[in-house]
Amino acid sequence: MELPEKVDPPAPPASDHSSNTTVATGPLSTSPSAFVGAYNTNYGALTLALGDTQQSLVGTYQGQEQGRLAGTVTGTRFSYLWRDDEHKTQGHGYFELTTDGGVAGRWGYDEDESGQGDWYGFRTQ
Repeated sequence: MELPEKVDPPAPPASDHSSNTTVATGPLSTSPSAFVGAYNTNYGALTLALGDTQQSLVGTYQGQEQGRLAGTVTGTRFSYLWRDDEHKTQGHGYFELTTDGGVAGRWGYDEDESGQGDWYGFRTQ
């Protein structure tokens, strides 16, 4: 899967939300379109858009770092490859939909998808 060069920028955040999010426990959606949108995350702005295959998403993030991500959705989980071209780093991670319409997950370097910490955010559009 090819990582995107650019995804439309997100709108500014509407309000400040805490990191207390609850991951949905039931099958909220199996459609990648449920993830599409802009988010304000603990690492900055994140934008997700539909990819070129039926279950795929692409996106960009900017804030503390800048980069691109791409992956596939299975159930309520979006598993992705991220790449920071400036620092020449990459890794894997995942997001799950939260009950309040946001995303919550973890990320890691290289093949590790969870070793570097939590990544969560609320939807801004």
